Amino acid sequence: MAGWDRDTDQQIVQDGTREGTMELGIWNSMAIVLGFSLFVIALDEYIAKPWRKRSWEKRAASGDKEAQEMLRIAASANVVDE
Repeated sequence: MAGWDRDTDQQIVQDGTREGTMELGIWNSMAIVLGFSLFVIALDEYIAKPWRKRSWEKRAASGDKEAQEMLRIAASANVVDE
C-alpha cells in the first residue's frame, strides 16, 4: 500500500521501499551552476571559436574589410607563453 511517512517526508511505494524527494540545496545548486558554466566555456572554446575563425577567414578571403580587421585583432590578442 502506498502512502507517506510523516516522520521522514518520504513516499512509501508498493514494495515497501522509500522514495525520497530531492531537495535543491546550496551544494546541489553550486554543482549544477559550476557544471553548466564549464560546459558553456568548453563549448565556446572548442566549437564556437574555431567556427567563428573559419567564418572570418572565408569572409576575409572574399575581400570583406571588417572580417580582415577582426582576424587582425584576434591574432594580436592571441597570447602564447614561450
